[in-house]
Amino acid sequence: CALNNFYGSSALIDTPTFDQVSDTVVARPIDFVSGLNSHDRIEIYEPLWLAVEAKPERVARRDAFWNGVVLYREKRWAEAYSEFQKARASEDEDDPPLQFYLRRLEPLLLQLAEAPLA
Repeated sequence: CALNNFYGSSALIDTPTFDQVSDTVVARPIDFVSGLNSHDRIEIYEPLWLAVEAKPERVARRDAFWNGVVLYREKRWAEAYSEFQKARASEDEDDPPLQFYLRRLEPLLLQLAEAPLA
C-alpha cells in the first residue's frame, strides 16, 4: 500500500475499522488522508498490538504519540515535539511513523527558534 510506504507503517486501518477493533487492538492515529471523494478526509490508524499483549510502558508510549499527533494538528509544535520524544523507545528500536512526525516538525521548530519575539 502506498500509504504504508509513505508513513513507514506495516498496516493501516480506517476509522470504522478502528472503532470495531479498538477493544481488542491497540492502535495509534497516523494522519488524515483524502478519500475516494476528494471532499472526504479519512483518519487512518496503525494497529500496534493485541490489547491483551500490550505492556503498560508500550501503551504509555502510544499515548504520548497520540498526544503528539493531537498537538501537531493544533500547531503546538514544541509541545508536540516533547510528546513525540516521550513516545521514543530505545535507540535501536525502529519507529518509522514517529520518525515521520519528527522530520515534519524539524523545520517548524527551526522557524519557531528563528522567529523574533513580539
